[in-house]
Parts: sequence; C-alpha cells; structure tokens
Amino acid sequence: MSSYGGLHPDGFLGSTEYGGTSGYGTVFHLTDSFTGGVWTETVVGSFTGADGSYPYSSPEGGYGTTNTGGVHNGGTVYSATDTGILGTVYNFCSAPNCSDGANPLGQTLVLGTFVFGTTEGGGAEGEGTIFKLESSTGAYTVVHSFDFAAGDGAFPTGSLAVNQAVTLLYGTTSEGGPPDEGTVFELNLSSGALTILHSFTGSPSGDGVRPVGGVILDSAGNLYGTTSQGGKFGKGTVYEISAAGKETVLYSFTGGADGSAPEGALAQDPAGNLVGTTTSGGVGYGTVFELTPNGTLGVLHTFCVVAGCPDGATPTGSMYRGNTTFYGTTTSGGAYGKGVVFQLVE
Repeated sequence: MSSYGGLHPDGFLGSTEYGGTSGYGTVFHLTDSFTGGVWTETVVGSFTGADGSYPYSSPEGGYGTTNTGGVHNGGTVYSATDTGILGTVYNFCSAPNCSDGANPLGQTLVLGTFVFGTTEGGGAEGEGTIFKLESSTGAYTVVHSFDFAAGDGAFPTGSLAVNQAVTLLYGTTSEGGPPDEGTVFELNLSSGALTILHSFTGSPSGDGVRPVGGVILDSAGNLYGTTSQGGKFGKGTVYEISAAGKETVLYSFTGGADGSAPEGALAQDPAGNLVGTTTSGGVGYGTVFELTPNGTLGVLHTFCVVAGCPDGATPTGSMYRGNTTFYGTTTSGGAYGKGVVFQLVE
C-alpha cells in the first residue's frame, strides 16, 4: 500500500493509495511528530470512488489529487484538513477527449488562492498538463499542455517548486524532450511560457533517465532532483541545475549498498545536504541517503534488513524536513506489511 505525506502545523497529513472503508484510499493525520512522543494516527476520511480514488500525493496546503475516480473517472482535486476530507474541488476529464487533463500523479502546490498541479494524461495532445485552480471559485485553467512532438516533454509527475519571487514554476516530465528521456521545465506564471531547462540524454553520456520525483529549489536558485534510471551505472542519479541553467550529475547510484532507482523528491537541510530515498538496492529494500555539497554520499538507513521488514520497505514517496528531523514513507513493510511513516533525526 503506497502512502504519501507532508508536514502539517500540528503533525503529519498524508494519504494512502489503497485501503479505507471502500478500498480506494484514505487521508490520515499523525500527531505528536514534533514532541518525540507516541505518534497517534487518525483516518480523517476514506475515498469512495465518486469523490476520487487512489491518491498518489498528500494534501499539502489543504489540497491533494486522486489519480482516478470522480464524476468522469479521470481523477479529482480534493480539499482536506486534519479533521476530514472537505470535498471535491474539481473533476478531471470533464472536457471532450480530456483536454482539461486526466490522471494526476504529482504533488499540488498552493500559491495564495491558487492550486497548481500537473496531470500525467490528457491535455491537447494527451500527454499531460499543468493546471491552475482558483480554490474559492473552482475556476479551472489549463496553463500548459505538453506536446511530445514539440520537444517540451510529456507525462509530468512529481513535485513542483516555485522561486522566491513567485514568478517561475519548476517541475519534471518523465518522458519527452530529445531523446525522450525526460525533462526539467520552467513555467513563467505571468506569461504562461514554458522553457525546457534540461532534456536528459541517458547513456552513454552518464546523464539520467526518467526524472519522476520533481524538483526542489534552494535560496540561491539552484534546482535539485533525482532520476530513477540512467547515470554511469544505469541505477539513477542525483542532479543539479544551477541558477545559470547548467545541469550537473552530482551522484550516480551503483545499485549496491548505496541503493538504486530513486523516485521521490529530495529534502535539503541548512548546510546544503540533500536527503532522499532509493526504492531498491542497499542490503535490503531501499535506502535513505544523504549527499553532501562536496558529492559524498552516505547511507543513513537501509530498509528491510530484519526479517519481516518492521522498519518498512520500498520508499517511493518524497522526503520532508522538520526542524531537525526528516520524514518519509514506504510502500510496504511495517507491522502489517502495508507501509510505514518513518522519522530520521539529524
């Protein structure tokens, strides 16, 4: 069971892809995460299918998405708090041929009264969209439709980032861009113009392939992300795109003790260290790693090295940073074999 979550003023608000009263996923709330005490989980709502099904992201800023379900079975944008699922704000695939987008997979980003996000499918070319939703009125706009043939990428997934001036939006597509290995894009929020900052090339250059986790942005304007494949050993990379637009592979995973196939978004501490997860590899079933600014990678934890995997296995979600702690999720393992929420203290 995949689970996803994010930090919240009084704990951790997240979602599970499956389970709940109807089997279509839940929104859950964890409290006491900042006091060092016992974590208490409350399921604040279960999806029924009519209001969405299979959420792949947490309701950060009060809004999340479901991959399918809703009135047209193209997925939904929903609102939620730590006390419940408040309702469906938008049903995807309401336009002919899903020109409004369909099947969102990535994390939403709330900027004032607007909710920005991506859909993996739909749009003018059927290759995904960037959308903007006015939360108070429900007014919905397709800001960009991806077009594989035009070279601007296809099938966006993962987390979005915004610059400090709130003028530029950043994200990734898992495919597209010559030679079809995925892209990092920049969207001008004023003009709607989309610029491809980098098209991944994969082998034999040692560049990455399939950047599914999205990007984070530091205070200097540098972007950081992961690719689930590619690199020197074909097991994925951590990359940087500088404020000047230069892409650098910071680390190539070997598939050994360091892990392989990172898929979630990174988190960064004040010292510039990048913390993330790999979905497989290590001496078990995935790792939590830390990459220092000088390019040294250390494994902070390897999952599932004990029989029964009580610490979890196969972390696919993003990492989140609290004051001095990091939080993440795994898709399996734990006491019931259905995944865990974990904490790492710096």
